[in-house]
Amino acid sequence: MVSYPNTARIPTIAYILALTGSLCFVPLALILRAALWMYDHSPAYWRANAVRIMMFTTHFFLLLLGVFLSVGETYGVILQILDAYTNATIGSVFTCADNINSSKTTDHFLYS
Repeated sequence: MVSYPNTARIPTIAYILALTGSLCFVPLALILRAALWMYDHSPAYWRANAVRIMMFTTHFFLLLLGVFLSVGETYGVILQILDAYTNATIGSVFTCADNINSSKTTDHFLYS
């Protein structure tokens, strides 16, 4: 509710939010959870039955999926940023352009 109007006003914030999501969400949601589970259960699960071994390998593939998604999403966002600069969708990161047409307002802020 708050971030959508900001992404409409500031052209680079959409890419910053996407980059933050790809670098922070996937490692926290997928990679860290699978790595901690594997760390906690690794010695006992290799000497257990087939169900436990399947659970361990499922978490291992979840870890690999998280690494793949994190790298792929980061690469995709970087390509989108580069395309935005080459297509002149974004002129520069921080501009002093008059986005709100403040030059057409009254001159009562100026000292005479």
